[in-house]
Amino acid sequence: MNNANDIPTAALEAFKESLSPQAKVITRADPGYQESIVRWADNAIKPAGLVVQVASAQDVSETVRFLTWFPVQIFISYLSIERENVGDVYSSSHTILNFTFQIKFAVARHIPLVVKCGGHSTNGHSSTNGGIVIDLHQLRDVAVDAERKLIVSGGGALWRDVDVAAAEKGLATDAPAEHSSNPNRNPCSLALVGGTVNHTGVGGLTLGGGYGFLSGQHGLTIDNLVEAEIVLADGSIHTIDENRMPDLFWAIRGAGNKFGCVTKVRLLAGRVVV
Repeated sequence: MNNANDIPTAALEAFKESLSPQAKVITRADPGYQESIVRWADNAIKPAGLVVQVASAQDVSETVRFLTWFPVQIFISYLSIERENVGDVYSSSHTILNFTFQIKFAVARHIPLVVKCGGHSTNGHSSTNGGIVIDLHQLRDVAVDAERKLIVSGGGALWRDVDVAAAEKGLATDAPAEHSSNPNRNPCSLALVGGTVNHTGVGGLTLGGGYGFLSGQHGLTIDNLVEAEIVLADGSIHTIDENRMPDLFWAIRGAGNKFGCVTKVRLLAGRVVV
């Protein structure tokens, strides 16, 4: 089983119970499935086995833990059945055989896992054929601290969300006015290096580097990343920066989602030189 469609109903229901009330698990049989796999580029659309629309970092953690422990739970069930069949006495060779089977079992049942922020990846990094999508689109809260020149964004926000919140505080991203949802905003002296269009995802663009119109003055978006909340492969949740887990903080800046699922970013705005 390397397809999320093959997950037993009982296991799937238990997984749903572990999530927050705001989270939503969508299967191929559920209403809204086709909409959930739509991407900006048609060539990046793939038939996911399961879409998990998370509402918090803890929901991401529960999803990762589910994928980690689900094969183990099945293997434990297998051992229980086999113990009943062969009795309580196991030879060394039988124990080794079981251990080898356990490794092959886990590998054979690997279910692909991808993360979707804005769904703008043209090479399909936010899509999977039969695997599980962690959809961050509910994580779109944006907080602006104009005095400290900081913007905190959920990993599933679009640059449009950041643009609107920043403009209300007298800041701006560098998405051009013709692409902004607030084209009548006042000129700003502070701006954040964001995408050149405002319908890309904050999380994906940031972790991929983030080139914008202000990059000549302020570098890439990752150069202005000062903190991130990330869920690792073991389900643990961490807030990282140059002092907390600095190696991981260095690694995520440009590596995409290869080291974990980033659910929140803190970015530094810079002064625009006209």
